[in-house]
Amino acid sequence: MADTKAKKKVELWTPRITGIHPWLQKADTKFDVEGKYRVKGRAPAGDFAPLQAILQPTLEAYVQKIRDEAEGEKRGKLKSAKIVPFFKAVVDSEGEPTGELDATFSMKAIITYKEKDGSSTTKTMRPKVWDAKGTATKANPWSGSVLRVLFFPSPYYSAKDNEFGLSLKLIGCQIIKLVEASERDAASYGLEVVEDGYTDDFDGDIADQSEGNTGNKSDAPAASDF
Repeated sequence: MADTKAKKKVELWTPRITGIHPWLQKADTKFDVEGKYRVKGRAPAGDFAPLQAILQPTLEAYVQKIRDEAEGEKRGKLKSAKIVPFFKAVVDSEGEPTGELDATFSMKAIITYKEKDGSSTTKTMRPKVWDAKGTATKANPWSGSVLRVLFFPSPYYSAKDNEFGLSLKLIGCQIIKLVEASERDAASYGLEVVEDGYTDDFDGDIADQSEGNTGNKSDAPAASDF
């Protein structure tokens, strides 16, 4: 007899991660016209180890189940299917591993699903966002913010690409340290420190420096000079 009992969705929290290009208060429509909320997070590999211990067996069990249920030519195709890692190793400009991992979490802004009577229902989605004390907030974190993400894993098989993977479905996000647009530092833009490069030793007001670079009207060449 088939097991018709719905499986409970497993909800998990990440460790503290450094947010990279979060879209939590507004859906990103660049690659999806209906919009998608998402956030990429980076942390040392060791911090992700407890999640890895949960997610890896989840993916492996799904892969085995799909392969066992396949028949004929499909079984052979599934046997050669690629398994896509759900965490991505970070490398530096020389291609060397930094010891960190990136994880990407996403949520569709609009979902459509079938009801039991065959009709379709469209639902608008939005991730929960809380501050460090657990209070709902409309704060809009930028890159460099320290976050914890609530998500659920969703294993999949793509016949088109012949690959297995594990989507990390965004539910909500807790802001531990908020970095807003005006507070971004160089690292949040992806800049690396170049020890032997140019260093600005100007210690005055940046506005004065900018004015100095444009020159005074009296220093500007007149039309008669040409």
